[in-house]
Amino acid sequence: DDFVSKYVSYARDFCHAPDLFHRFAALNALSTVVGPKIRMAWGDQYIYPNLWLLFLAESSISAKTTAMNISARLLSEVKGANLFPNEFTREALVGMIERSGHGSFMVSEFSQFMGMTRAGYNEGVLGFLTDIYDVPGTYKRITRSGDIELKKQSHRSRTDVGNRSLSIF
Repeated sequence: DDFVSKYVSYARDFCHAPDLFHRFAALNALSTVVGPKIRMAWGDQYIYPNLWLLFLAESSISAKTTAMNISARLLSEVKGANLFPNEFTREALVGMIERSGHGSFMVSEFSQFMGMTRAGYNEGVLGFLTDIYDVPGTYKRITRSGDIELKKQSHRSRTDVGNRSLSIF
């Protein structure tokens, strides 16, 4: 059995959500743990296991949040599986990514996440997330309090990869 099948079997014991939700929760967990350590050549660039997931189904009876929380609880026990906070400022988010390199948001209400990204102090955060999704060579931001630069690590081995990966659950 592979990890996804084992995860779905495990999660079924706790939640009646559709197996499709559990499968994607398992893939998100893998993406969060592996981060940018795995990549696939695509032309002159690489594709990383970055995921943007959104569970759409009826409220309550579909158990979307419960399915997500099983994955989040397991990830909270894994060293190096970075779970980003539900609320943040743009500058704090850039700092978290600068320090941790990759991670995952686990947000139970998408409208809450979108509302927070539209707050005045978070202007541009969706653009930032979109910009770094493909793990560019560098991301630079200049502020009054200092400059921030996220750089992809350069490695000689094809199995070593850059230092940023995000998934939004």
